[in-house]
Amino acid sequence: MRWFIVSVSLRTLGFYNCYMNGNDNNKEFFNKDFFIKLIKYIAMLNSSERLENNEKEKKMYSLKGYELNSDDDDIITLIFTSAKYQHSPDYMSSIDGSTRPTDKHLYEGEAELTHLCLKLKAEKSIIVLEERQSGMTITKIISYLNSYIDKLAKAENTKYPYKFLTEIYPVRNVKEIIENFSRATTLELFVKKDVIQDEMMEFAEIDTPLIRDEAIITIKAEKREAFSKVFLQSVEKLADAIVGKREGSGKCTRIRIKGKSNENHPISFDTEILKRKEQVESHLNKNGTVNTEDLIKKMIPLVKDLE
Repeated sequence: MRWFIVSVSLRTLGFYNCYMNGNDNNKEFFNKDFFIKLIKYIAMLNSSERLENNEKEKKMYSLKGYELNSDDDDIITLIFTSAKYQHSPDYMSSIDGSTRPTDKHLYEGEAELTHLCLKLKAEKSIIVLEERQSGMTITKIISYLNSYIDKLAKAENTKYPYKFLTEIYPVRNVKEIIENFSRATTLELFVKKDVIQDEMMEFAEIDTPLIRDEAIITIKAEKREAFSKVFLQSVEKLADAIVGKREGSGKCTRIRIKGKSNENHPISFDTEILKRKEQVESHLNKNGTVNTEDLIKKMIPLVKDLE
């Protein structure tokens, strides 16, 4: 009998609600037919037309493909490709530590796949997203899709007053969490790194591809003091915007706050923990990349069960 060892990898999955709004910004809904139409339009474009190139971040994104589920027409799978370019260091051998020049051009990057499954409903779409540091975030994906709404409208010589919005699934009550603080003394703001002033750029090595996309700003209350209620109300408003992925969050992507609870116990709050996350084991291909068919097979049952 011959035994075959299959390499596996743990993949983290994030969960989101996705809405659309139109001329009435207060009314959120989801137009399944339009969404499928948009995806089919993007997929039929050639590779250069599907490519979104962020020259400032030296990153590129593209819709690689989609598949409508044959057993449930409310389920659709999307696969995106992304890469970071302008970074081509030498290769190093794991066998003997030797190095050799790379043959990769500066305009090229290593293609990374991001998988997501969507359950399309009348009032919203529920998304299960493979979350990886080297892949695409939900923010990037929604921005990509929104950019093609205007392109589709132009191609059809019409107008579509739509925009996609997302929020974390499920959304917990931020107000109740903040109110559980009797004293808050430390606030950490995770912000997009382009907020760093010019005089700090060289010190922070901001343009190197090895530095993550965020910077952390730490605000501390004076010794034996705490943040005021007005200050915490502003934190609550910002945290609520981050959780709901609304424009009010601005450059801030995450908040972490520390202090004492109403029972005088140490307490902390992190907008990141509001996100529902699950991990699944997925088979790997011989080249170390995730096996798309196996991963999608494990994502679909998860999104089917969500409401």
